[in-house]
Amino acid sequence: MTTLTATPRSREKLTDAAYRKAYAASESIESLFSVSNKMLRVIAYIFEKLEEVTPLMLQKLLYFIQSVYSALYGKPIFGEDCRAWIHGPVYPEVYDLFRDFKYNPIDDARFALLKGTEDAVTDDEKRVIALVVNTFGMYGGKVLEKITHNEDP
Repeated sequence: MTTLTATPRSREKLTDAAYRKAYAASESIESLFSVSNKMLRVIAYIFEKLEEVTPLMLQKLLYFIQSVYSALYGKPIFGEDCRAWIHGPVYPEVYDLFRDFKYNPIDDARFALLKGTEDAVTDDEKRVIALVVNTFGMYGGKVLEKITHNEDP
């Protein structure tokens, strides 16, 4: 990963507030690279299919997508490991990406970078995502949490 560094001459051209804002924006975009390209594409595809997605809801949808895809194709759709947390299954890297949204719908401009890249998701992956979104996408995060607590991992 790269970090934003300003040369002394370019740094002088920015106010402190502008520099801090630019630095925070660069770190925010870098955080996208803490998850795999496939995970980013799956998340972007979920955002494309649903109007509102909260972080809790996203975690449960990713869990169901991984489960269904693994059951149908005998391999995971993405490589990130899921953890059992108090509120159910969580992908820690994804949690870190969206933690600032708390219980609010995710409105993340960083994902505009992935718009138009749906070809990176295969037809089989799209079918599984659509199946999960059509089955569970109407429920909020708390309902999905209850569903995950009623089944064995």
